[in-house]
Amino acid sequence: MARSRFAEWTGQNWTSVHYSAIAAEAFSTTPAEDVGLRDIILNTIAEHNSLVDKAEWQEVILENEQLSRKLLCLFAGRLTRSTDIIEDQRRRIAILEIERDEQSTQFSASTNSMNEIAQCRYCSINFDIVFERADATLRCRSCRTRHHYQDSSEPRERSDETQAAVIPSLL
Repeated sequence: MARSRFAEWTGQNWTSVHYSAIAAEAFSTTPAEDVGLRDIILNTIAEHNSLVDKAEWQEVILENEQLSRKLLCLFAGRLTRSTDIIEDQRRRIAILEIERDEQSTQFSASTNSMNEIAQCRYCSINFDIVFERADATLRCRSCRTRHHYQDSSEPRERSDETQAAVIPSLL
């Protein structure tokens, strides 16, 4: 009961100038095995780590060896987890960069292949165009024949909307 009431009070009053004195009292009067109030104080300091920058908190931390040790362990654990997260993110970024480079190479190859389409397969009119996308539909101005190009490395179904897509400059 006291623990839950203290937790509720702490949640509302952790900014109080008296909270550091209350923390000092809790750490100096409770046995080390009784972590109920101590954990609330430690978690509050960890959650609002700007408290350790205040003079009254620095004094309490320096005077109480158990509090200092627990805070050190708590912050060291967080630092280790943060370092692990940063390393995981770096690995993920490296993988994404490799995938991006592969996709860029594939895209370039696809557009180069599409740019080789020089004339209409039906009426042989010259197109004189440059593709900028990996898949496209174009329509001959003269005979209205549709020419579809889709990157063959990743086949996908064409929707009605995609079927109707035409490069506007060719209409």
